[in-house]
Amino acid sequence: MAEESKQGHDVTVVAVPGIASARAFGTPKVTVTMPIEWMKAGFLGAAKRFETAASDPASAGNARDVCIAAQEAAQWLDSLDERVDLGADTHVQALRFVRNSTHHQWGAAIYQEPETGDWLWYQRATLPLPDPKFPNKRGERLYDQVLAERPVRTTFQHLRSKVEKLT
Repeated sequence: MAEESKQGHDVTVVAVPGIASARAFGTPKVTVTMPIEWMKAGFLGAAKRFETAASDPASAGNARDVCIAAQEAAQWLDSLDERVDLGADTHVQALRFVRNSTHHQWGAAIYQEPETGDWLWYQRATLPLPDPKFPNKRGERLYDQVLAERPVRTTFQHLRSKVEKLT
């Protein structure tokens, strides 16, 4: 496998085994990996969209935009974590747990607290049950410790500072 960089993109050239076509056999496949800067921009943009939507006094009527931005931020953070290993941070591990739960079991992760208007992470018992084929007891414990019943805004503020430092 050969790797090179062109115009700020990571380019990986890999052999494509098992292609039936004799004409294509042995032809390398070129994969262009998204630059980390774009992934950072994805997370930071989604976190900002969450902040904007959640700050709107009428955000209860804007739950769709709030929840979409929160889920998108979790998706970008999960991708960044796979790429640059942010895993030592307990918030990253807890967010990965809830992202997997909401992504794979289609559950909602946040709700608006009626008295304060803050958007909070649900208690773990409200989330969909995790897939028994992929247990994550550590993620469950960390979710309970650092996310459950806490403001989503605080989580994204913490993670934003971490992501902004990535190079």
